[in-house]
Amino acid sequence: MNDINRRTFLQLSAGAGLASAAVKVTALSAAPSLTEESGVLRVQGLNYLWQYAQADDRFTLFDTHHRIIVAGIHQPAIVVAPAGNPTQRICTPGKPTKPAVANHSSDSTGEIRITISYQGVNGDARISLTWRFNQHGIWTDPVVYESNAAQNVVSLHFFSANDGTIRTPSLHPTYLVVPGVISGSTVSPNTPASARAVMAARGNVPVASTSLALGLTTSSMTRNSASW
Repeated sequence: MNDINRRTFLQLSAGAGLASAAVKVTALSAAPSLTEESGVLRVQGLNYLWQYAQADDRFTLFDTHHRIIVAGIHQPAIVVAPAGNPTQRICTPGKPTKPAVANHSSDSTGEIRITISYQGVNGDARISLTWRFNQHGIWTDPVVYESNAAQNVVSLHFFSANDGTIRTPSLHPTYLVVPGVISGSTVSPNTPASARAVMAARGNVPVASTSLALGLTTSSMTRNSASW
C-alpha cells in the first residue's frame, strides 16, 4: 500500500468535499417545479407530471413522454353512520376549495405540498387530502375528515364519482402490470387496460384482474397513506 502524506490527504479530503457538494446541488436541481395556469395546478418532477383542475375536480398523472399513467376524480367518498342511528348511511360529496400550496422545492427538503379540501361533506363536514412531491416520487398523506356531528366512519372510497347515493370508481389506468397471469415468454405482463377489460369480458382474466381492468381498485380502501 502506498504511503499517503499530508498533502495527498488534504487533496483527497477536498475532493471528497467537492463531490459531496456536487451531489447536493444535483439533488436540488432535480427538485420538482410548480406552475398554475387557467385554474390547473401542475407539478413537474424528474420522471412524472401531475396536474389537478379544481373546476372538474380531476387529477391526472403523466409519464416523462406526457402519456397518461392514471386519471380520475380526486375527492374521496366517505360513508358515515350517525351515532344515534348506526344503520343509516350518509355519503354526500362536498365542494372543492382552492388548493393550499406549500412550495419548499428550493430548500433542503426539495418538497412541494398541495392540500385539496372539500367543504359541506355529509352535511357540514370537511375532507382534506395532502399530496407531497419531491425528486424521488409522489406521496399522499392520510385523509383528514372533520365533522361537528357525532358520526362513525363506515368506509372510505378513494377517487370515486359520488352522487350521494351510488359511488362509482373513477380511477382509470392506461396500463396494468399483471405478472404471471399468462404463461409464456412472448406475452408481456404490461398490458393496455382496455385490452384487459376485453379479455375480462371474454372470461380470460381472473376475477382479481377483472376488478383492476375495470378500475375498481379504489372501492372501500381503508389504508392510511399511499406512495406512487
